[in-house]
Amino acid sequence: MITVQYNIMKRKTGVFIKYILVTALLPAAMQWSACTKTYSTATDKSLDPQRSSQSLLDYLKNNYAFSMFYAGLQKTGLDKQIDSNGKFTLLLPDNDAFARINITRDSLLGMDTAYLRKWLGFHILFGDIGYDSIPQTVDNVFYSILGQKIYLSKPLVPSPNGPRVLHVNGTDVNSFDISASNGYIQVLNTPLNAPLEGNLQDFIDAHLDQFSLFKASLKKFDLWDRLRTDTGKPLTVFAPVNDAFQKLRVRYPGGIRYVLYSITEDSIATWDTSVMPTDVFGVYLFPGRIFTSDFSDAPAGPAFASYIMPDQQVVVNFDSYGLGVRMLSNYNSRLKKPRDNFPATIISPGNYMTVNGNNVIQPINALLMIP
Repeated sequence: MITVQYNIMKRKTGVFIKYILVTALLPAAMQWSACTKTYSTATDKSLDPQRSSQSLLDYLKNNYAFSMFYAGLQKTGLDKQIDSNGKFTLLLPDNDAFARINITRDSLLGMDTAYLRKWLGFHILFGDIGYDSIPQTVDNVFYSILGQKIYLSKPLVPSPNGPRVLHVNGTDVNSFDISASNGYIQVLNTPLNAPLEGNLQDFIDAHLDQFSLFKASLKKFDLWDRLRTDTGKPLTVFAPVNDAFQKLRVRYPGGIRYVLYSITEDSIATWDTSVMPTDVFGVYLFPGRIFTSDFSDAPAGPAFASYIMPDQQVVVNFDSYGLGVRMLSNYNSRLKKPRDNFPATIISPGNYMTVNGNNVIQPINALLMIP
C-alpha cells in the first residue's frame, strides 16, 4: 500500500493535537446512509423565514413518522418539558431510524423509564438551532436539556452545489430545519447512542463478552489505567472485539506462507513486554475525540491521512478501506507483520461517548498490529 502522510493540527477542547482524518467515511459508518427520507417543510430559511404556527409537540403528535419518539416523551414526562416556555431543538429519530437499530415501539416503551428519559433527553437541545446557525466546522458543542454535551459537525469545506451535510456525534442528519413555533427539528438517520455512564473501563467491563482479550492485552502492556479516569482530555479508543484475535494470518520475516493462529488470555500472559513494543496496543488509544463523521467532515488531504503515534515509530493510516498501520522503524523480529494489508473497520454504529463528552470508544473488527 502506498501511503501519503499529512501532519495537521486541529483545535479541540482548547488544545492542539495531531490528528488524522479522511475524505470518505469508513464503510461501516456508511451502512445506514443509502436509504433516507426527507420531510417537507415550508420553512427553509433561505426561502421563507416564517415560522410554523405548530409547536414541536403538536408537530410530533400529528405526524405518525415520529410516533415512537412521541410515545417515549409521554412515558418519561419529557413532553411536558418541551411544551413549556422556551426554545428547543429536537434531534429526532423517526420510526424508520429506530427500526434501523432493531427497536420496536414495544421494546422502546418497555425500557426502564429512568434510562429512557436519559436517552431521549439526549436528543433534545436548548435553543432553536437551525442549520445556518451552526458554524462550518467540527465539534460545535451544544447541551441537551439534561446537561450532556452534544457535538454538531459540518464539513470544513462545504460543497458549493452539493446537499447540506450535518452530523450529530457522528450520526447523519437526513432532513433539516423542520420549523415549529418554539424551535426546530433535525431528523436523524439513527438514534444517538445513550451517553455512557462511568468511564471507558466501565464500558469494557460491562461488555467482556466482546472485549475481554482487548482488556487483557491493555493490562499486559500497562495501558489499562489510561481508560480508568475521564480527566477532561479527549481520548478515543479503537477497541478490537474478541473475534479480531482469532484465526490471524501472519507471515514471519523470510517466510513464504502465512500461518494461522489465535490469541487467547493464556497466550497473552506469556508475552514478553520487554521485547514487544508498547505500540502493539498503544495504537488503539488516540488523543482526540474521533467520531466516524470526522473522516469526511475534516479531510487532511486528497485521499487519506495518517496519525503518527507519539514515539514516532508507528503510523496509523485512515482511508476509505478503514484503519491500517505501517511501521517507521524495524521492531524486534519477534513482532510479526503489522496488519496493514487487512484494514480494520468500525463496527456499526460506533460513536459511543462517555457522559461528560470527553471520551469515545469505537469497536473495530480486526487487529491493527499482530503481536
